[in-house]
Amino acid sequence: MNTRRTFLTVGGVGAAALLLPRGSEAREWNDVEKANVKLVNEFCAAWASHDAEKLATFMSDDCAVRLSETQPPSKGRQAFVEAVKALFQRIDKVEIEVRETFAVGPLVTNDRIDYITRQGTRNPVGVAGVFFVKGGKIAEWTDYVIRT
Repeated sequence: MNTRRTFLTVGGVGAAALLLPRGSEAREWNDVEKANVKLVNEFCAAWASHDAEKLATFMSDDCAVRLSETQPPSKGRQAFVEAVKALFQRIDKVEIEVRETFAVGPLVTNDRIDYITRQGTRNPVGVAGVFFVKGGKIAEWTDYVIRT
């Protein structure tokens, strides 16, 4: 009986392993996804300019932006500029390191470290950014701070 039970257990586990999907492999991005990722990466790099108007060129006129999940959204390009200018009054510098990016159609997400310098002290902040790109501009963006 033990040999039969062992045979059935091992055989069942082996059969289940054959039926399970293989490890996920990243698929190639299509041309639209590549363009969306390029836009988001250039936007992230532009934060080092400390220029709200420059950052606004990446945004759609009717964008909705949440600089953190705890804030209400800023709606429209002008509201975005005002929110970023207010942020820049409180901090000296922002540098963004994109660690990993995923794209599916108009949706781009990135895993980042945002280095925020305030009063001479540089602090790393883990962030997951979610962007919706429409017509070559960022239409929606929310950052989620990763607190560990």
